[in-house]
Amino acid sequence: MATTNAVIDWIKEIKHTNFVNMDGTNPTAKMVDNARFGGYVGLVWAAMHGIFIHPPSAGMALLSAANKTALFAIMGATFAGTTSALASATGHDRKLNYFVGGCTAGTFLGARSKSIAVGAQGCVFFGGLAALRKFYDENGWEFR
Repeated sequence: MATTNAVIDWIKEIKHTNFVNMDGTNPTAKMVDNARFGGYVGLVWAAMHGIFIHPPSAGMALLSAANKTALFAIMGATFAGTTSALASATGHDRKLNYFVGGCTAGTFLGARSKSIAVGAQGCVFFGGLAALRKFYDENGWEFR
């Protein structure tokens, strides 16, 4: 239980420091934190994939876990880098920056899977999710 609380505290810390404030300042730290968070998401996805779809060997399971972890880490860094660059260039921290950052991350997913359809769907999904999250933060709403 203590480990779960530590993870939840770490997620809240990232949320308040480097996801909410993509204002173009200190983009490197934001990219690293978002890549780390994306890596954790990839590890969870890999664990669930390993549980429900049994790989033929332990080596294949490790390779799949590394692949998914790297994919989501790169997507997180891409999101943070794009969003911070747009905020720095325009001088505004707004929902459009988050949408474009999420769209860039989703497009990377499509490029990785070599599918235009996956890239388009990823763009809409991740871009919309990021813009919605920014909307929630701007209005002071919280996820419970």
